[in-house]
Amino acid sequence: METKTFTFPDGSWWEVYQEKTWGTERAIAQAVKKFLKIANPQINQLTGVVNGEVNIDWDKWDPQEANEVLLLHSPKAWSFGVVNAEILQNLPKAQVEEVLAYLDAAYASQDPLVTGRINSALQNVHSRP
Repeated sequence: METKTFTFPDGSWWEVYQEKTWGTERAIAQAVKKFLKIANPQINQLTGVVNGEVNIDWDKWDPQEANEVLLLHSPKAWSFGVVNAEILQNLPKAQVEEVLAYLDAAYASQDPLVTGRINSALQNVHSRP
């Protein structure tokens, strides 16, 4: 599977998959189940895809959880050792944001609903009551 490597001025680097893996997709789906609800769900019998009106459960809304899942499952490797949440929490914010922006853009065409940050259309559906 092809990867993209980010090299930063301090010498650190991230190598991320250019295509969303099955494991990444499953992990994101698990994370967003906590705060996305589908009204009037219908299952496409051929594909198994669930369609319906997507609503956010504002009491459970946590877009950073989906971001973290995306950031932990998309790297093939990075210069910081083992890819885990503890290390991610201590990485430079600018590096994390650059990689996340790439992942959001690269994976958006692969999944119209979930892009880590949740599709920007969903972010703007409603402001919290």
